[in-house]
Amino acid sequence: MKPDISILGGKGASLVEMIQAGFSVPPFFVVPAGALDEKEILAEFKKLKTKRVAVRSSATAEDSLSASWAGMLKSYLNTEEEDLIKNIEKCRVSINSPRAISYRKQKGLNKQKISVAVIVQKMIQSETSGVCFTFNPVTGNRNEMVIEADRGLGDKIVGGKITPVTYTINKKLLIPGINSFRVVIHRQKLSNRQIIKLAELCQKIEKLFKYSQDIEWAFAKGKFYILQSRPITTFVGNWGAGLDYLLKDCWNGLDKIVEDNFYGRHNKKLITSLSAKVFLALNEAVLIMKKYGDWVKKAKVIKEFGASAKSLNARVIFIDAVTQFLRETSMGAVKIVKVNKAKTTDKKTATEDIKGVVASAGKLVAVNGTAKIIFREDDFSKIKKGDILITKETSSDFLPAIIKAKAIVTDLGGILCHAAIVARELKKPCIVGTKIATQVLKDGDSIEVQISHFKRY
Repeated sequence: MKPDISILGGKGASLVEMIQAGFSVPPFFVVPAGALDEKEILAEFKKLKTKRVAVRSSATAEDSLSASWAGMLKSYLNTEEEDLIKNIEKCRVSINSPRAISYRKQKGLNKQKISVAVIVQKMIQSETSGVCFTFNPVTGNRNEMVIEADRGLGDKIVGGKITPVTYTINKKLLIPGINSFRVVIHRQKLSNRQIIKLAELCQKIEKLFKYSQDIEWAFAKGKFYILQSRPITTFVGNWGAGLDYLLKDCWNGLDKIVEDNFYGRHNKKLITSLSAKVFLALNEAVLIMKKYGDWVKKAKVIKEFGASAKSLNARVIFIDAVTQFLRETSMGAVKIVKVNKAKTTDKKTATEDIKGVVASAGKLVAVNGTAKIIFREDDFSKIKKGDILITKETSSDFLPAIIKAKAIVTDLGGILCHAAIVARELKKPCIVGTKIATQVLKDGDSIEVQISHFKRY
């Protein structure tokens, strides 16, 4: 029987479905919306046989297909018995916080009755934890999933407080014997075998819900745990944003042969034809990208593999590797360039480009505006509509400022943090992981945020 969202909330209902399907979910109970029997709650707490729990809100409108509510409601980790009732109540009243009210208004939910159930879940003291999106939320590529990971608890990742390790995995080629993930930031937090196992687990969850998922996970004592899963609420087009436009005449065929290969089907004539076209496209791309040394090195490795690919399966792997490589160029580094240099005497600021990672491209390739440095809620009054928000990290408390801003730029964070999710929902450019934006830029600087694509000749 399908869990009742009106009682359990969106997050609670999905956890019940995953337990029923046999996934490793830490033991939990749900305090239904409107219910607060302290004696009963404390009795259920004792049944968990743990000293600490995670207390998470689960709204009846949360984790839907149109509104993620990512980070809008409160959660409390490592809660002990003496603080349990207090933290449950804090979760409930967070529906009336400024950020939740702003979010409801932006999503057209301000007239909808929303109540909050609360999940009390055994705390997993994870060795490694993180987030997985079962499709690439930046490029829109449904054949890829993105995993972000770091040591310890995952709240630093979702809160954008650190820049995590990021793995991009080709879902179609995730089969035994093929190591198909790419490490975007070269600091391993999971072994190769663990990455593949986690990717397979997340694919199964996507299949259960029949929709792309945003999954929070933890790894402890040799085992993966699923902490929550919700639908991904933002989608962008798959094709043509980067140098994959060089393959525009055969896009449909490229996706088809990869899917067929996954199921052991091969069209020799089509694979042979596409191999030749893809090889030519890769050579042309190298000429376009010749000043980008790292890209040329990657292209050389792929070409060497293609030259040695004899079997049909190996040729499909080569074709898909080139395709994904060219698609990746739409995720090029972002340059934040000072436009009005007369406003600053800082030579470093005037001459140095700041680079980050595209977490949300928004609607425009370039955005101009006035930089406003925001570190805390007390600074929100500084930002006016159309300014560019510059901050060290963006918690969900920043939503009122994010709504006003034309673009968001951070020192820290990954593409799967809560602020990045909300930026994509609001279709605003969001650049994360610049490391130095708040140190180099000053309030009032006129800047341009360029979502840099390789030039098309």
